[in-house]
Amino acid sequence: MRYGTKRGWLNLAVFWLTLLLGTVVSGVSSLFSFPDTHEVLLASNRHWWEPLKAIGGLDACGSDRNYHTRELSDGTRIVNSCERLASPAAANRALQNNLTFATDIIERGPNLDGNGRRVGEKVVAKTTGVIELHTFNSYFCLTEAASLKHLQWYEQH
Repeated sequence: MRYGTKRGWLNLAVFWLTLLLGTVVSGVSSLFSFPDTHEVLLASNRHWWEPLKAIGGLDACGSDRNYHTRELSDGTRIVNSCERLASPAAANRALQNNLTFATDIIERGPNLDGNGRRVGEKVVAKTTGVIELHTFNSYFCLTEAASLKHLQWYEQH
């Protein structure tokens, strides 16, 4: 056998051994590594037929604004915030400013109080996910969700 042929076979053998060793090490390390948090583990084990569940969250309430998050079992997050502004006109401006990020309006209509009187506006729009914006007198509220399904889940819970 010529020297070049031996070297070629040796290079090929080293290549295959390296590939095999890398595959084995990768497989073994994935068997013994765990997700960083319990939530990630829950989200990764969730099946499509299982209902969404809130598995974590944060609530921060103040006199003029509040902020809430819900971490869901599918790994997504819903964020809701409300803020009291100086006037209903300021709340409407905040709503219009936030609509600049929307790519499509899904639903738009009046926000009615318990007596059926118009007290503001409500808009559901598509962004990278879905947002719901609404005003109630001088309050402006924003809810962000991954999809319309997630937003509907949040409104029901």
